Amino acid sequence: MIFVDRDSADTTAVQSALDRKIRGKGITELQDARNYYSRTPPPVEAYGFTRYSCDEVCEELDRIYKQKCAYCESRYAALAVRNVEHFRPKGGVTEAPQHPGYWWLAGEWSNLLPSCPACNQMRHHVLFDPSMTIEQIEFLKFKKSEHSSGKGNSFPLKVGSIYALAETDALALEHPLLINPSVRNPSDHLEWVFRWDVGSAIWDTKWVFPFLRPKQLNGSDDPYGKASIAIYALNRLNLVLDRMAHIKNVQRALLPVILSIDELAKSQADDAGLEEKRSNVRRYWENLQEYRQENQPYLGMTEAFLKEIEPQLQRLRNIPYL
Repeated sequence: MIFVDRDSADTTAVQSALDRKIRGKGITELQDARNYYSRTPPPVEAYGFTRYSCDEVCEELDRIYKQKCAYCESRYAALAVRNVEHFRPKGGVTEAPQHPGYWWLAGEWSNLLPSCPACNQMRHHVLFDPSMTIEQIEFLKFKKSEHSSGKGNSFPLKVGSIYALAETDALALEHPLLINPSVRNPSDHLEWVFRWDVGSAIWDTKWVFPFLRPKQLNGSDDPYGKASIAIYALNRLNLVLDRMAHIKNVQRALLPVILSIDELAKSQADDAGLEEKRSNVRRYWENLQEYRQENQPYLGMTEAFLKEIEPQLQRLRNIPYL
């Protein structure tokens, strides 16, 4: 999960699409929902909103979030499985059974995020455990777990916060524990951890286990990080396996950089092949940068992985004739 700035969004055009009147009724979905929820007795079923997933919204979310899940950074474009997710759930709140859901925010642009189904929906997942071995992972990845996770209608608040139960209630009194990556910077609450073969260099090891954990706050898990990892299922096994495959690709691009740096570092300023060695370092370095582009999946993980080898890459700055 990485911070995504939404300031570039064309909010006027998107909100205009969300506020478009319902054909045959002459009112907006919000006005129609107000009429629906004002019935006596109150309706049992949630209002069937549809406008929030209109083309204008989907296209703008795809552009801003680079066709990646706002929570796990998986790329959904290839499989066309984007969910338009409501940060504040529209149809009810798991942690507050009496809550009708934030139906009045169903068409509010700031409440909409792109998500993969696994982060957004309650599903059975095998959760990754840092103590797992390769053999255990191979065994478990085809097993069905009884553990259910995924956001669904979850929206926990910090202890002492007050839920907004109606359109007129103040959202400012709420203190959500879940991280909205366009409001709260995930890097303040989450950190990447990498486990790899003992005795191997991280850039040349056979496997790397990448997983998220909450940052420590006065000796305890950061509450925002802890809640977000659990509810978005950010360490589900299939996601960890996909991250491992991505790390392997980064390693393949990184290893030539390390080797070419070593070759150049051993050279003398008057070596005949010096220019070719310089060219190799630059070329391999440019290849590596492809994995640091905004449209790449797991960008936060990639940057954390490269930070693990910062001392080795620092040598680039110490070669005077590069």
